[in-house]
Amino acid sequence: YRDLPVTIEIFDLLGRKLSSRSVRFNQSNSPFQIEGNLFGSNGIYLVRLGYNGQYKTIKVLKTQNH
Repeated sequence: YRDLPVTIEIFDLLGRKLSSRSVRFNQSNSPFQIEGNLFGSNGIYLVRLGYNGQYKTIKVLKTQNH
């Protein structure tokens, strides 16, 4: 399997970019986790994943673990 460059961008609901990073994933990787400190406070955020000119945006709910 070869490594795949993936761009991960995090936006608030007003469209402001909070974080952007490029990572490399192996095609055999299972789901990944995003560190909570990349987000602001609890709430709904948009995570945009990009690979090879294609993008997918998903909504994510960030909550505190108690």
